[in-house]
Amino acid sequence: MRVVLRVPKDAQSTSYVEGSFMTLEASIQPALNWTRKLYVDECVGTQSQQLNHSQRLYTLIFNYGCLSIGSIPGHWFRKDNGTVQFSVGAFMLQDDVDESEIFVTCWVSIWSWRRRYGHSRKSCFYNATSHSWQFANNEGDSSLCDCCDFGCPPPKKGQHKEFPQEGESQMVVMGPLKVRKPPAVSWFRASCRTLKELLLVALAFTCVALLFLLILRTLLWAQLPCLPVRRQSRLRRSSLTSLESPEMDLIVRDRCSSGEENEASPSTVEESL
Repeated sequence: MRVVLRVPKDAQSTSYVEGSFMTLEASIQPALNWTRKLYVDECVGTQSQQLNHSQRLYTLIFNYGCLSIGSIPGHWFRKDNGTVQFSVGAFMLQDDVDESEIFVTCWVSIWSWRRRYGHSRKSCFYNATSHSWQFANNEGDSSLCDCCDFGCPPPKKGQHKEFPQEGESQMVVMGPLKVRKPPAVSWFRASCRTLKELLLVALAFTCVALLFLLILRTLLWAQLPCLPVRRQSRLRRSSLTSLESPEMDLIVRDRCSSGEENEASPSTVEESL
């Protein structure tokens, strides 16, 4: 049995833009025995097909099936026991070029399908939402992924093998894959984008200010009709208080005295008669 590492058949191209999704597939060839289960333990990206000739390495998978935390979240997808796919962010190992070729070297192992998941038989990815490692096949086994941060133990030696190659590590290499840098944004476009953002912010601020002034004007206008009524009530109160002044008392007394004189006048007339 041998393992083949390649780009999936349904992939549209083998050329990628830096930072975009890059999906690779590892499979057992020939795919005749479904009792064999494939695991991808480690993967690195290199500049050369020969691992020792590459000056830089880019870690893709480590600690027996832990996808590296990159600019975009990685994913696992198992098609069957003998075929597993993983997606990572396309990368470049040279900074001074617009396009470069990369190779991917992986270490894989084949186990019996009866073997349960373990620290050396897993497929883990980092969930940025929950800030934790999760198992791709079953969330209930996510505790097996806790070792991704500090190191996972290797498989136990001396255990019974169901077939001669069970648990043995195999190295597979694929490539080259072309990766190019994303198109650069021109200075004019960047300036226009910044100007548009500033105009949008200014427009939003103006709308908020106008809305505030409209609300303030409405409140003031609602208070204006109350002012004349208050003034009239004050005038009425002042007129009533003026009638209760000493001058009003004098007027009342004069009226009362004049009334008494009128009542007393008939008696004086009788006496004179």
